[in-house]
Amino acid sequence: MHPTGTLGGAPLHAANARCAMCDAPLTPPRARHSLLCLSAVCAGRYAQLRAHEKCAECARPLTWPQQASRVCDHPRCRQARLIERPMAAARAAHERLREVAEAARDRALAARGVPPEERSAWPVAVVPKFRARSTRLPTRKRAAFAAHLEAQVRGARARFDAGERLAPQERTASAPAPSARAAELNALLGATCGACRGACCRGGGANHAYLREDAMLAYMERFPNASDDDILAAYLSHVPERTLSGGCVYQRADGCTLPRDLRADICNRYFCPGLLSIRDSYGDEAPIQAFVAHYEGPEITGSRFLPVLPG
Repeated sequence: MHPTGTLGGAPLHAANARCAMCDAPLTPPRARHSLLCLSAVCAGRYAQLRAHEKCAECARPLTWPQQASRVCDHPRCRQARLIERPMAAARAAHERLREVAEAARDRALAARGVPPEERSAWPVAVVPKFRARSTRLPTRKRAAFAAHLEAQVRGARARFDAGERLAPQERTASAPAPSARAAELNALLGATCGACRGACCRGGGANHAYLREDAMLAYMERFPNASDDDILAAYLSHVPERTLSGGCVYQRADGCTLPRDLRADICNRYFCPGLLSIRDSYGDEAPIQAFVAHYEGPEITGSRFLPVLPG
């Protein structure tokens, strides 16, 4: 058997294929099922390669620098190894957690006498749990955030004075008042997000709160008479004295202290898989309720019904 280089059943590197060991040209029929020429020497050298010396996707020999990532430089190999496979693994892990959470939901509802056919009316949201402690925001972190914010305002001001304006879909602005049902769903999503305590907000924890020039430019469009100092004061006024350790400068134990219309666009638009799973679960008549399970690593570590069920 000769080594083959395939991804999803399709041969890789087939165009102008050459032997992986001696670089001799391969005929198209040969290239379809082997990386090697007919030389026994090449076959012997290839057989001596250890697993970490071959691409995990196409099995071609790796150079010394490539061995660290276990993948060659071919775009399809790198995409599969570094993007597609990790994403597939993450989806599979999340699905396993959902199955565990659904079983926990069914047991809890069965104990309350809810018949099996009614249990799916409680969609499952699997969310992480950010367990950081509430601590006094360090002075150096507050100062670093202020310096970052000042740089963003300065950059946005230059763009604003040059006449640049954001497209409507790029503006962070207050949304119109939702319907009563939409407001109920938003409240449920907010409670679900609160159960997590903002694991996704940690990405803004260094000193930036995801705020960039576009957020400042949006503020200038809404308040064209505001000076740079006014903008800085508006944002800094919402930084609390105590935040979650390692989290965003606006991340307090009871939620985000920055008003929604001042937040970075991503903060208003991002939905984690757990939130998406319940946001898309409600028809016109379905009750707005959910079973929220938190996970840490591969384990479900806690759960609750929202709204809270008695008993």
